[in-house]
Amino acid sequence: MSRTAKPLIGLFLLILLTCVLFSGRTYASSMYDDNVPSLLPSNAYYFETNGVMRRTTSDSQLFDQILKDRQSSVIADMKKIGADQFIDKTISGGIDTSGGIDFWNYDLSQLQQRKESVVVTIHRGSTPYSIFIPRGKKEVPIPNDPEGRTMWVEVNQKVISASKEALSRYLLMVKEGVIFGSLASSYNIYSMYPEQQVPLTDILQDAKEAKGVALGYQTIKSSGVTMRYSLDGFYNPLFGKMDISMILKSGFSWTSKVNEVKIGAGGSDDKITIGISDEFLDFMRPDSPIREGLLSDIDRNIVASANGVKSVRAALSGIAVEPKNMVDVGMRLIVPSTFSKNDLKNYPIVTGKKGYKLINGIKMRITENMIYKFDEVSGKNEKLGNYDDFGIYLNSLVLGSTITPDGRTVGAVIPLWYKEVVVSTAASDAGTLYYTGRTVKMGNDYSSKLSLDGMNKDLFGIDTKSSGLQAIDVRKFAFTEEADHLKREDHNSVGQAPENFRLKLIFNTTDEEAKGFSIIRNNYYIDDPNLITWLESSEAKAMTGVKADVLYKLITGGIEIDNKPLTYEQWNRMQEIRSELDSAGKSKLMTFIKVIVLIAGVFLIFYSLMLIIAYWIDILNPLFDFSILNMMTFKRLYPVAGEDDMGYITSKAEGTSYVTFPRILIHGLLGMVCGLLFIFGEPVLEFILWIYYKVVSFVGVV
Repeated sequence: MSRTAKPLIGLFLLILLTCVLFSGRTYASSMYDDNVPSLLPSNAYYFETNGVMRRTTSDSQLFDQILKDRQSSVIADMKKIGADQFIDKTISGGIDTSGGIDFWNYDLSQLQQRKESVVVTIHRGSTPYSIFIPRGKKEVPIPNDPEGRTMWVEVNQKVISASKEALSRYLLMVKEGVIFGSLASSYNIYSMYPEQQVPLTDILQDAKEAKGVALGYQTIKSSGVTMRYSLDGFYNPLFGKMDISMILKSGFSWTSKVNEVKIGAGGSDDKITIGISDEFLDFMRPDSPIREGLLSDIDRNIVASANGVKSVRAALSGIAVEPKNMVDVGMRLIVPSTFSKNDLKNYPIVTGKKGYKLINGIKMRITENMIYKFDEVSGKNEKLGNYDDFGIYLNSLVLGSTITPDGRTVGAVIPLWYKEVVVSTAASDAGTLYYTGRTVKMGNDYSSKLSLDGMNKDLFGIDTKSSGLQAIDVRKFAFTEEADHLKREDHNSVGQAPENFRLKLIFNTTDEEAKGFSIIRNNYYIDDPNLITWLESSEAKAMTGVKADVLYKLITGGIEIDNKPLTYEQWNRMQEIRSELDSAGKSKLMTFIKVIVLIAGVFLIFYSLMLIIAYWIDILNPLFDFSILNMMTFKRLYPVAGEDDMGYITSKAEGTSYVTFPRILIHGLLGMVCGLLFIFGEPVLEFILWIYYKVVSFVGVV
């Protein structure tokens, strides 16, 4: 063996000896250890290892089988107390002890310091097993001490270590059993939504008693529209209302919640008490407002494909448990708010779920025709009123879906009918809402019926057909997403609008007259003769909450002469004059450019003709050595009768080209064609205008 290897082997043996002597799980026998088998009470066992209980050398029990059976009984007991709504919170699964120790609130490492032994009893079914845990410290005489003093030494540490490990497994196993058993009494709360938007009347039917008397509410049809389910809530007896994102997170394990389970000694035999969540107890009460609107009769085939908590199997006992399932008919409320341009069609569309605005805090219970204010924190609902209180009709609602802030798809109600409201922008009462008494009606396929045309003068035009599809025509625009609807400068024309268009839609729960779904119009741009006629009618003036005369003056009296409001005809003519004045600047610019282009065209034709005439004057002139063509072209061209004559020219300025008649004829004809295009060619004019606007836009003039 080499001289280098010997020190390394010595170091390895030293490390190994240190691990053996100081390991927290390995204990050497002590000379002071008790003879544990001789100390066993009648029919008692001790832990030889954490998996074996021994009574004599020939009599032992496997602790793992006891753990498995114990967990099975704990899960079964948890299922039972779920049936009576947790009135009794005490189940079997505890540890009875002669020493009065509450092992559920006890540090097991203290067993190594106890000066007295203890007997604990656990059960396997109805069979009790007594387990002896010897003392951890023993008082012994100090060797060779003439005064006969004593000292305390650690004893029986190997048996105690095995006992501690076994009891730790037992406590963990019971907690896991409590968790898995609680899942059988837990509830998946789903939200339902159709694959496509459907009228609510397509999925509801009147609920009737046996005698056929209507009960005043509806139930979900068992056939027809295909529904999807999405997990919207989860209630557990131990943890109350749980965070859905945590439960659905990949890799989540229910055993990770064992340290949150609250268990205490039951006070007798092997009983334990379970800490049940107050939130869950509120949920389970028969009169609980939280349970209102939850249906338990749901399609299990659809639930199987939903994203809720499915069957969960306990690893030790192998028992599978599955939560109960309910569907919430309290739907979110969303309204169409953003419309996007469609390059393939001449109208904007609602682009999927991003085109809707979620109205926070409002839920509509579709089977009862009720509206609630929902508190996300407490999970409770405050009843605001029924559909009649808000002037809402069942056949004006559509069921669709929306995306929650955490990315889940849930069911949502989309209203199709809106009360028409005008917002004042006058300085005296800016922001005041005026209810017109009319209703704006959208069709269920409104996203394919929208159109934009003309300038931004009006938010909505109304399809007034008395039957058939009632589709809204977003005729003269809406507001951009960041726009302030009270500021005139924030109202963009259609041609200048960005990709998304924003409508001003509200759900008003405070204004008695306009309570319900409202759609806002701006009095700066209202251009609707039907509205003016309506406000003048006796029907509008007789309606409660409709200030017809005030609103009429507000719309038509934007400009006043001698303190008298304009009539509608006068006001309408003023709009036409405004439009004409707006286009006057563009008309003058167009006329000026046309004159310049016309002059340029005439000059080109005249100049080209003169070039041809000058050529022949130069060729036929025998008296002077002077060229008119050369002068007119700024010495760029020089006339010759033929190519053979080029050799007789005695001098030529730099940059001058010789031209014969065919060549000068081509020059002249090209110039005439260009001149004609300038005079009669509209594309040339459009091209010049295009260049002009590009340049001025680039330099920031417009």
